Amino acid sequence: MKRALDLILHFLFIYFAGILAGTVIGSLYLDVLNLSAGNEYHIFSMSHVVRAAFFSAEVLVFMTGPFLSYYSVRRNASIWGSSAYILLVLVSWLCIFPLVLKLESFAASGIADYEETSGRLSEGYFRRSGDKIIYFIEGTDGSALVIDTSAVGGAEVTEFSEGLDFILSEQASPFRDPLIKESFKTERTLRLIDFGGIIEHGRNALQKGLPFFLGFLSLALALASVFAFVRFFSWRLVNVCIIFVAAFLVLLTNSACYSGFFDGFIRNYIADNRLYVILSDFIDEPFLCIVNVLTAFVFMIAGIINLIHRKRISGR
Repeated sequence: MKRALDLILHFLFIYFAGILAGTVIGSLYLDVLNLSAGNEYHIFSMSHVVRAAFFSAEVLVFMTGPFLSYYSVRRNASIWGSSAYILLVLVSWLCIFPLVLKLESFAASGIADYEETSGRLSEGYFRRSGDKIIYFIEGTDGSALVIDTSAVGGAEVTEFSEGLDFILSEQASPFRDPLIKESFKTERTLRLIDFGGIIEHGRNALQKGLPFFLGFLSLALALASVFAFVRFFSWRLVNVCIIFVAAFLVLLTNSACYSGFFDGFIRNYIADNRLYVILSDFIDEPFLCIVNVLTAFVFMIAGIINLIHRKRISGR
């Protein structure tokens, strides 16, 4: 019983401490991304704080299983500890995650969008967009000088339009201002796990109804099943490595599926299967749902077999 209470207290501490840390880091990150040359810098913008807080709360739900499994490795899981683990996973996915999604939607409708979504970039700066250089003229009501640097180009003054601002912002991605992007000299990085994409699919599934959301929760089942490796080997460090590698592979598979990586395979080999067609009426991504359930089944069977084997050895 003491270990169960200890696990619950550690979960609460890690969850809320994680939200606090994620909010601070995420808000500062969004502040930097939305810098605009010549404009006043707003630290901890309210909309950024809210977005970072909700995103942190959602991502931490995904890490509930791996983190609590890691804690159980260190403290040797007991019956009470295992029961607390199951309870916390259920509460995280069935209560906290849907509640955070709904609160996020409510907050998004009540807080005005940050200035990057309206207006234009600052005046008095030259910004390049391909063969064109765009200069928002100071003291005007929205005029811009567009200089075409190609061989047959010229220059013209045009009225500001959202299109000009969008072209520059799109080119500056993930920043808002091309000048800021040039200052940081960023390089393209490969993002293996897209938490934002997975969360968005979870939000859509929740809006479609219970069957669709239960299909999405197959991911929760797969992540929770890494608990099977808590006492898989005698070496705790090996168990910890297996837990986080297994969780990473589960998240990687889901992220890849949601990004369309398996679309060709599904279309050519699975889409005509009768079971797949039937499941498509009730859940999104039936292929991924089946993969998650099978993954959880394999993990749990491996854990049960290992537990039986260890008890036989200890009983000799």
